[in-house]
Amino acid sequence: QHGSKPVCESYFDENDTEVRFTYPCGASPLFEVNNPPPSSSREKEKGKVGRNAPCPCGSGKKYKKCCLEKDEAANQDLRTPSKLHEMDNRLMEEMVGFGLRRFGEAWFDKAAEDFVNFDKETQLFLPWSAYHFAVEGKPVARWFFEEQEQGDRLSRTELEWLRAQQASWLSLWEVTESTPGRSLDLQDLLTGEKRTVHEVSGSKTLVKRDVLLCRIVDYDEISLLVGAHTRPLPPVQAAEVERRVRARLRRRRDVPVERLQDEKIGRYMIARWEEAVEELEIKRSIPP
Repeated sequence: QHGSKPVCESYFDENDTEVRFTYPCGASPLFEVNNPPPSSSREKEKGKVGRNAPCPCGSGKKYKKCCLEKDEAANQDLRTPSKLHEMDNRLMEEMVGFGLRRFGEAWFDKAAEDFVNFDKETQLFLPWSAYHFAVEGKPVARWFFEEQEQGDRLSRTELEWLRAQQASWLSLWEVTESTPGRSLDLQDLLTGEKRTVHEVSGSKTLVKRDVLLCRIVDYDEISLLVGAHTRPLPPVQAAEVERRVRARLRRRRDVPVERLQDEKIGRYMIARWEEAVEELEIKRSIPP
């Protein structure tokens, strides 16, 4: 009813999947999220059970003679690109809720000022606002990570993924090769770094020499594109953005990664990219 207090109820099914209901619809960030009861596999992952230790399942056998092989296969499944993206989406949702509860909507609104159409750029805006945009001295992801690490609330895999995310940087990545439906070979125009990323949808539309404003996360010998501007630029326009960024950095040679992790440089890149996209759209709208 109108004027009633927000309500939140949740339960966990047999697979430890949380089903949560909130009223009204957008009230979920107002509530603390109860962490799911840790499954046996998560407990084993945190505890690093020794091969010769008793198996945590209670069978009485040694771990290597019981659940070790099954657990190793399960942990390997967590390191597939699709599973990593699923985990990343879940952690991002938790971080956004954490940020809104701790810092209010002012944090979200301030981070959005760097984007002309931030509602269309959530693919880049969300990781940018969480991992790079500083609030009270450091990004929300850092606040979230430190709290979760102290509370021992996340699995080892989740903590490792957050560390990998925080080591990433925003830059201008040029497509050097595309295998449609499978992967992209990319080179960072600023640092000179090269990566082959698993990318199904983007590899179907991007072609050689297209340039992306994006972040790449390196995790367990897998590189994933996590956060990219929806509009790639052709070589000429991208070269102008690169020139202006290098002028800002006063750097002609390869740029150290640490320089690109600076929030101010990231905001400058986003602004120059948005300008280049807008200019390109104006040119394309003019009839020949």
